[in-house]
Amino acid sequence: MKMNSIFKTSTVSLIFFLLLQGCTKNDLLSSVNDEENDDFFLKEQPTELKSPMVNVKTYGAVGDGVTNDTKAFQDLIDSLAVNGGGTVYVPRGNYAIDAQVSIQLKSGVNIYMKDTLTMLSAIPNNLKEYKIISITDADNVKVVGGKIQGERNQHTVVDPGHPGEWGMGIGIYGSTHVQITDLIVADCWGDGIYINSNGESGGPSKFILINHVISRNNRRQGMSILKSIYVHVKNSQFIYTNGTAPQAGIDIEPNTDTAKKVAIINSEFAYNAGGGIKTWIVKSVPTVITDVRIQNNNIHHNGNYGINLSGGNKINATNNTIMYNTYPKIYAVDTTNCVLEPNYY
Repeated sequence: MKMNSIFKTSTVSLIFFLLLQGCTKNDLLSSVNDEENDDFFLKEQPTELKSPMVNVKTYGAVGDGVTNDTKAFQDLIDSLAVNGGGTVYVPRGNYAIDAQVSIQLKSGVNIYMKDTLTMLSAIPNNLKEYKIISITDADNVKVVGGKIQGERNQHTVVDPGHPGEWGMGIGIYGSTHVQITDLIVADCWGDGIYINSNGESGGPSKFILINHVISRNNRRQGMSILKSIYVHVKNSQFIYTNGTAPQAGIDIEPNTDTAKKVAIINSEFAYNAGGGIKTWIVKSVPTVITDVRIQNNNIHHNGNYGINLSGGNKINATNNTIMYNTYPKIYAVDTTNCVLEPNYY
């Protein structure tokens, strides 16, 4: 899928001025390369789809946008999982999914959608929380191609005072070696992609690759990164997030836990109401954000700051183009051992 920038940057000047408190200049590469597993960021990850590849229509899926196809997907996933894994092949069509039940992806099982004319669409609902695809306590899974279509424009609000904000396109919980590639996730009631542990006591999600993904017009976040280790985002777009706070392209916010070893590279963040990329720590509880690399991104026309660092350690935000956001430059507070220059403004 070709990832065209939605904005062509004009000639810019290199400016070494940052709005920051508590950040100090550090070695340019120190923020990531200090553990043996860091080769996750440097090596191309295997993209092969696991055999056998089975057409979901052989399990009864219709793909007409009306028939509830959730059971057909789950039956095939369960069958593949108990037999060592494989790939769900999804031909062109619009597959209606009950997002309260979710497609529950299991270890060793992939979903391959032919192209963006292939959609998994949430059936309109009134839920405060849902996942169209749930990846929970799973290892070695891929979701490749197609479109994950939320239902924010058809969503029914039962309690206007508490409408909820957790309707996710893809939820990743306590899972490892997950690849989300070459797809669009759009119009979700909450986040396009959500990465966390499975419950407060669960282990972090690890080795998550987000590559060639467009996260568009989701209501709360383009993507949230919570309790996790080794998350690599590259060649992607996070655009037009709007509706309910924080409304960022990507928000690294592990609440009472730790998010570390995150790389956000060669991606675009534009027209997000709450800013392009942000971090947030809770000062009253132990919260850790550390070893984050934000490099070579195009960050423009966002509300708030293009990069807003409200907490974190060893953050390397360099060689980004940051222009035409509500507030200029980079904002940084409660941060230590950071590299925040050079960038282009």
